[in-house]
Amino acid sequence: RPAAAVSAAYVGQRFRKLAEVLRGAGCDADAVAVGADAALDAALAKLLLGLTSEAAGQEGEGVAPELLDAAKVQELLRAVLQLLDHSAGASKVPHLPLSSFLRAAVAPLHCLPT
Repeated sequence: RPAAAVSAAYVGQRFRKLAEVLRGAGCDADAVAVGADAALDAALAKLLLGLTSEAAGQEGEGVAPELLDAAKVQELLRAVLQLLDHSAGASKVPHLPLSSFLRAAVAPLHCLPT
């Protein structure tokens, strides 16, 4: 039977690793650790909050979720795969919270216009 929920801690950990990889060899795990980059922390929190089920989002607004809706996580991962698909000529991130997270992840590289 398919999973109905995914651990928010696990997804958060994986997306911090994604940020580390996107920042390149000069970035270590300490640079993306909790509390090391306030903008990344805020973008990740917003991303995770958007992955909660509608009922969970109404129950505890402003509280970090423990479980995320599996269907929403799958949608997010499809967007990441689309972005990383090397065979595509150009990629657009159709997932707004993911786009915000990616901007925060690569902001220290100073490669995006502000």
